[in-house]
Amino acid sequence: MQLNKLFLKVTVCLFLAVLLFQSCADEEAPGVSPPAASSVKIKFYAFPASSAGDSLAERDDRLTSVKAWLFENGILSEVWEQIPFSGEGYELKLDKVSGRLYAVAAEDGLAMDMRDAVVGTLTEQEWLKATVKMKGGELKHFATGSLDLSAGESRVSSSTLVLKRGIARFDLQIEPDQSIEVESLTLKNALQDAYCFPQESVTVPEDAVYGDHVVRFSSPLTSDSLGVVHVYEQANPELKVCIDAKVSGSPVRLEEKMPEVIRRNSVYVVKVKNEEQGLLLSIEEWNKEHIDLDVSVSSRLKIASASVLPEGVEVADEGSTLKLPHAATDFVFGVDCDNELELVSAEGSALVQVEAVPQTGANLYRVRKPLYVPNHPQEEVVLQFRRKGLTNAYPEDCIRLSASPNPVTVSGLLAFDPETYACDFGRYIDNELGVLSLPDGKQLSVEFDRGEDPWIKIDGRDSSGACRVIAGWKPNDKTADGRVQAARLVISDKEDASRREEYVVKRRNYGLPVTWFHGVWWCKYNARGNSKSFDDQILSSSDPAEMAGKTVYDYLASCPAEDFLDLWKWEYMGDSGMGMEVVDDGGKLVLAGYNNGEKVHLNKLPANALSPEGYELPSFEEFNRVFDATDYIWMMWNGSHKLKVPWEGHEIVNRERFWRNGLQLGTVPMQNIIICRMSSPDFPEHEGITWYGASAQWNSDGIRHADHYNNILFAMSSATGQGWYIAGGLDNLYLNKNGAGANNSRVLRFKKSPVEYIYGNGE
Repeated sequence: MQLNKLFLKVTVCLFLAVLLFQSCADEEAPGVSPPAASSVKIKFYAFPASSAGDSLAERDDRLTSVKAWLFENGILSEVWEQIPFSGEGYELKLDKVSGRLYAVAAEDGLAMDMRDAVVGTLTEQEWLKATVKMKGGELKHFATGSLDLSAGESRVSSSTLVLKRGIARFDLQIEPDQSIEVESLTLKNALQDAYCFPQESVTVPEDAVYGDHVVRFSSPLTSDSLGVVHVYEQANPELKVCIDAKVSGSPVRLEEKMPEVIRRNSVYVVKVKNEEQGLLLSIEEWNKEHIDLDVSVSSRLKIASASVLPEGVEVADEGSTLKLPHAATDFVFGVDCDNELELVSAEGSALVQVEAVPQTGANLYRVRKPLYVPNHPQEEVVLQFRRKGLTNAYPEDCIRLSASPNPVTVSGLLAFDPETYACDFGRYIDNELGVLSLPDGKQLSVEFDRGEDPWIKIDGRDSSGACRVIAGWKPNDKTADGRVQAARLVISDKEDASRREEYVVKRRNYGLPVTWFHGVWWCKYNARGNSKSFDDQILSSSDPAEMAGKTVYDYLASCPAEDFLDLWKWEYMGDSGMGMEVVDDGGKLVLAGYNNGEKVHLNKLPANALSPEGYELPSFEEFNRVFDATDYIWMMWNGSHKLKVPWEGHEIVNRERFWRNGLQLGTVPMQNIIICRMSSPDFPEHEGITWYGASAQWNSDGIRHADHYNNILFAMSSATGQGWYIAGGLDNLYLNKNGAGANNSRVLRFKKSPVEYIYGNGE
């Protein structure tokens, strides 16, 4: 059929929207230079609106890869491979304010020739010739911008670098009720690679590749469509547009040259109109005053007014946004649209689930959102739709879900998993876990399963609504074997306690056997094995003396030799926390692994450097509450001594000793191994502290000194390295202040670290 027999006219008009800002369209977006130590916020210019005022702005969510390069004196000086998202946009922290900053935001998979971006080598002029390329016939979206960090006299706390899209966009406008069906659109001889950054004038790279860019629609288009194709900026006299359509069922092909210059960040509208005369293809630009612009882009999607929404869910932004509460919700809503919609994606949250309601004949969608835990941020989920019959999904066809954050905030160590609503520390921990700040009308309480100790308490509520969550400690807890200890923090309404949120807190309940002496909870046993690991220590749940119904003093005097030596043989040096065992070395008792060249003085380490969680080495002053007497303390005799500095008026310390004999380690027999207990007559309910352990080793001669093994060197926390030592021979053993050197081995006796909350009955 000849075209002039159709008695119609199809006019394809190509219009160019060039966004006019304070600078020309082919210049980079302006920015405000930052202060000496500041940040740059990176945002995006949208595509410009049409002259009729309809928004053609596209979403920038896909531009998630944001990178930056700094050039100083024309040479690359710093590269940021991935700039984090912060609040309203991407934010780059700056240490200096010289040179020019370039930024590129792109979809994943953008093929960009970086010109070997080596710091200190790449020049700015070389960098500006970087190119982007289509890969597998697919064009990736990207945006660029630059900022002169040295320009401008005003200085502010932060500046904004706004990026412009590096591509041009084509929309399709079809005259309604004209029996027009567009089947495909082709850009012939389109540029396949382009400069990443704008040049002085629109040009193409050397050795540029050209090809046809074809878009075939799965169903013919009969109404306006946005973003049917995107192309690179180019100066290209061979570029043509080709439309394959049907008019009243008859095939029609229209082809005409495009403007020689296609500019980035611009919108072009291909307008198809049926007229009575023969075919005519004309191309005009929006900025020519005589052009009649009759742009009528399809209206955006809105939440259907008939949607029945639950409490806390609200419609906003003229129907394009659903505001969701922080609480869990599950509901169905409808979308007003003349077309049948397909839900393409729901991005922005891993927790919010959206799915189409099938077999309803309407655009209905179900939203399932769980409770948001404290500190979970506000999230915005973009529901992207595709209209039936279109190949592409266009950013304008979306609905937003804005999910509110939990009004309760938490600081400190507490952090609740957004899926399990639990905070599992996976270790022993006590004292303040965190502070929950509650809004008016909310209250915080703690609950325990039956049989569980009240190991957590809530410390009041101040005027700001802050509640402290404190984990406690139970002395000599027989259940402290490493089991999981759990509690529920309950946030509820004051007026209606049934409206509640539950969050589980877990820790591993470990404990070492302790006894109280002059304000300190001393551990009953020396450390052994890996001193930092509860697994190697005597636990309060398996205290051998307690299980035998004895004090530690009586137990060590009567327990089997093998058990005694297993407790007695451990000593430590340096900062490893790995104990050294006393072994038989050819008839001589030495410490396995002893290092005479040790340089780290154990006493000078932080108090908790070698201990399990919740325990630490006592200080020199705390040892003085037991050892620092007004006269010599003769360890080989029973008796008592008076403290130089009484603890809260208590000055007498009773002392009793026992000699353990008949021991043998390897081939070496041992006699007269001292066990000494010191207690306060003012506190008879506590058993006192039992001292035991092997002599210190300070050279290759081993641990035998003055024909015995009782010269014990005690480890303690002392910044100056001070310490206590049992000096002398069997007939004159006495306590002496002696910090010794780093290469001297020590026994470790920990104490319970200060704890704010103690529950249970103690011993």
